[in-house]
Order: sequence, then structure tokens, then C-alpha cells
Amino acid sequence: MERATRFPVDTPSSSGTGTFGLRGAWILPLFVLVGLMLSWILASLVNRHGALLVLALLLLGPPAVILLAIVVRGGVAKLRALKAHLAWPHLLWLLVLCSGFVFRLRDATDVARQAVDSAATFRIALVGITAAVLIVRLGLRRPPWLASLFRGLLAPLAVFGLICLTSTLWSIYPAWTIYKSLEFLVEAALLAAVLGTLRSVEDFKTFWDWTWTLYGLLLFSVWIGAVLWPKEALEASYQVGILGYRLMGVVPGQGANRVGDLGALVGVIAFSRLVSADRQKSDRVWYAALLLVCLVTMVFSQTRSAIAGFLLGSLLILLFTRRVALGAILSVVGGLLVTAGSVGGLIWAFLLRGDTQADISSFSGRLRMWSFAWQKLMEHPWTGLGAYAGGPFAVLSELKGRVGPLHSDYVEILVGTSFWGLIPILIALFGTWWLLIRYVRRFSSMPLQRQLALEALAVLAVLSLRSVFMTLLVLHPPLHFLAVLGYAEFLRRRQQDGPGAVALQSG
Repeated sequence: MERATRFPVDTPSSSGTGTFGLRGAWILPLFVLVGLMLSWILASLVNRHGALLVLALLLLGPPAVILLAIVVRGGVAKLRALKAHLAWPHLLWLLVLCSGFVFRLRDATDVARQAVDSAATFRIALVGITAAVLIVRLGLRRPPWLASLFRGLLAPLAVFGLICLTSTLWSIYPAWTIYKSLEFLVEAALLAAVLGTLRSVEDFKTFWDWTWTLYGLLLFSVWIGAVLWPKEALEASYQVGILGYRLMGVVPGQGANRVGDLGALVGVIAFSRLVSADRQKSDRVWYAALLLVCLVTMVFSQTRSAIAGFLLGSLLILLFTRRVALGAILSVVGGLLVTAGSVGGLIWAFLLRGDTQADISSFSGRLRMWSFAWQKLMEHPWTGLGAYAGGPFAVLSELKGRVGPLHSDYVEILVGTSFWGLIPILIALFGTWWLLIRYVRRFSSMPLQRQLALEALAVLAVLSLRSVFMTLLVLHPPLHFLAVLGYAEFLRRRQQDGPGAVALQSG
């Protein structure tokens, strides 16, 4: 006799609430409560910012969080790996970078009333500690960096610093000139000491990575500030274009131009390592994420010449890695986008940044400032008005009533020291270009040396273009330029003296 087949029968739970049960009863009211809260938040955001922006946040928010998580996780891992190789020069490099942090803005009246406030004391203290350590180590000859300071590409920097120091004798603001000049000499001396401690290309790579890690952390601080203090981070006063604002750093204070520089400089490093043939898959993902963050930073800072510098540096990377076809394709696609109908109009509107044709012709008002600076220089054509003081106190204080740079390294140097100071800086700049191009072409069989030379060349392209419109090469602290020049000089000394003679006595 065939046995009847039995099927399981659903029975109520012992609690009498069916399959859902009392233990799951809290999910429905919680779901309703969360839905009501999100609806209220979305309604508030729509009323304040408009439906389009809220929709963009909903769509871009999750990818942005994932992107940030990838960058932070990979960055922490790389920082831990780098930490084991750090020594005293790296700590001094960090102190010099921190001494350049801006915590307040002052006009000429504020400086005249109180030249040294708490923020200035912080800056002077960090530079003073760096100088004291260098002097002590020079006395111990660990390393004897003074001879290194007047050698090779460092010699023009030392000469420039001494010229600036001499200009104190006729400066419009002697105290300002003497301190700023000593500050630059301390930075040049620190680079000389760093070169005196490096024994191999691997040592320089640690120093190189440390430099860009610090700038990467500054970039990270910009976005942290945008999340915590969005009103202060999103500047909406002038020249904001179609976005309606420009991204700034809050703590420490960094103008939109500086934020654009960070995006361009860290971006070309990420791009160079992304296209490197020997990168692991995990490294490629991290550098791709970092590059995307840098691109977004440049867009939101709306710094046009920084974007141009990034493109120039990237093209050099493609050229010297023999990816000419890829570079040509990207150039053609970019050109088509710029000229194609509504898309091209949108790109041009972004690049104009709200400027009129007159604004573009005057480089956003820079020509007026530079013309007035030239008039001031012609009053003292053979001496200038004092290094670092002529621009802030003879030009900007009369034009705008505030203290700041003249938005060009070359105008700043000329007003301060006439052509006497400009000549050594140009020698250092063009000498660095010549050496890096030479070494990029030579090191075809040395992957690490060539990779660092390629990255340095790309960074130098960004700095060279930006130095026409901003003060980057000589304004405290120019660690990006010093790192690039330092690598060119490091390679020059290895070739001249042999690999074993680069380091002096590091101790």
C-alpha cells in the first residue's frame, strides 16, 4: 500500500502573531519613522537649494562616499608603509610646511599696528626650530650641508637668498624683508641637508613620497573643511561662474587658487603612477580614485591655469612614456568637446568663470596690478623696493589696502630685487628643466630613476605655468619646487661624483 505524501503545513508561531512574529514588529514603524525623517530632510534641502542639486546629491553621494573610502583606506596603508623610513629631515620638512599655514588675513594697517601676532609667532617658532636643528647638525657635521648649499642647482637659490637679504638695506619694510629672506635661506639650507643624508634613489623616493603625502593631506583637509564648514569653504563673493562658488580651504586657510594648485600637483603624480606599467591592480585603483578626487578639486576650485598646468604635465607624461597616440586622441576629443554645441558652450562658460572679455584680456585684473608694480619698480630700477616687501607694501597696500602676493613670481621678484634676484631664479628653473628632460630620456633601463624624473618633470610643468600667474617658486614654503629641483640636483651629483658620493655624513 502506497504511503501518502505529507507536506509541511504553516502553523502560527507560539506567540500567536503568525510568521512575522513580535520580534519583527518593530521594523515597520522604524521604516515609517526613517521615511518621514528623510522626507523632511529632502523637502528642506529642495526648498533651500533646489530640486536639481538635491537630485545630484542623491545620485553622486554614494559614489563619492565609496571613492573617499578607497582614497582614505589606501592613503592610510601607504602612510603606514612610509612611516618606517622617516628620519629627522622629514620631520623638519613637515615643520616648514606647517609654518606656512594661514589662520588669518591682514591688511597693511594690521601689519603696521602689530607685525608679530600669535599666528606669526607660530610661524616664526617653527622656522626657528628648523634653523636651530640645522645649525646644530652643521656644527656636528652631520651633514656638513653648508658646502652643499653653494653647489649645483642649490647655488642659485643661495645667491637669491643672499640678494634678498642684502635688499634689507633699502627695503620699504626692512624687518619684513630680513625675516622673509632668512626664511627662504632656511628652506634652501634644509634642502642641502636633505641631499646630504640621501644615499640611494630609494632614499630619495621616500623623501619624494613624503612631500606629496603632506600635500595630499592638505588636499584632504580642504574637503574635510567643505563638509564641516560649507559656508566658509564655498566662496561666493566674485568670479564664481556657473557653479556659483569656488572651493577654498578653511583650516588651514587656503584660497581657491592654492586649492587648484593642490589638485593639479597631486593629480599629475597620480596620473603618472596610474600609467606606470609596473603598478599592481590595487595601486591602480587607488591612484585612479586619487586622480578623480584631484580632478573634482580642480573643477570646484575653478583655477584655470592650474587646470592648464595639469593638462601640460599630463601631456608630457604621455609623450615621454611613448603614449603619443593616446595623447593625440585625448587632445582631439577634448577639442571636439570644447567646440561642440551646447557642451562646448557649457565648458566655455565654466572656463570664463563669470569674467567679461575685458577681465580675460587683463588676466582677471592682474595686468593692472602688474602695470602699477612696474611703475613702482621704475622709481628704483637698480635695486627694487626690498625683497618680499615691495609687492605687499608698495603695490597692494596702495591698490587694495591688503598684504599679499602679486600673483606672479617674476613680478614679485622684480619689484623686490630688480633683475638681480630674477637672474638666479631663472637659472635654477631652466637648469632644472634641462636636467630632468635629459635624465628622463637617459634612464630607459632604470625604472625607478626614470619614474621619479618623469613625475618631477610633470610637477615642474605645473609650477612653471602657474608661476606666471601666482607666486609659487619663492613664496614660503615652496617645498614642491624645492623637491623637484632637489631631485634634479641629486641625479646630477650621482652622475658627477658616483653613487657612493651623493651622501656626505648623515649620522
